[in-house]
Amino acid sequence: MSEQVGKSTSTVKKWRSQITKLSGYKFKFIKIPIGYGRGRGYNWVPSFTDEEVEKFIQTSNLIADNGLDKAIRMVWGDLNTLLEEERESELSILRHSLGRLNSSQLALKIEVKSLSSENVKLRQRVHTFETKLSDLIKKLSENKKIKKLIE
Repeated sequence: MSEQVGKSTSTVKKWRSQITKLSGYKFKFIKIPIGYGRGRGYNWVPSFTDEEVEKFIQTSNLIADNGLDKAIRMVWGDLNTLLEEERESELSILRHSLGRLNSSQLALKIEVKSLSSENVKLRQRVHTFETKLSDLIKKLSENKKIKKLIE
């Protein structure tokens, strides 16, 4: 890969980490075996696609005129811009949800006010019925003919 780009392996590694930092791009890594026998281990190395190699070449060509950071942002994209766009999108969704919640809250307040008013009316009616019933029971208990019928 470094031969294709025309840069050293350490330069490509440095660029790779800078690309990840500035653009948020994630490279694919593969596990390769190292050593033989019992002490055998593995190393993780990047597996560059043809498209990624082409982007490294484009980055290399743009560095002289634009500098490393600007060249990376031009070829690989800008993480800050991407994050800002995502944040704006999420903020828009939250604003929409907040608007719906506010209208729901207003509707619920109206409903509660209506139910409170209805509750007051019902309490007044119950009080009136209790008063009339009490008066009726009192009159019935005073009437001697009805009193004899009850006994």
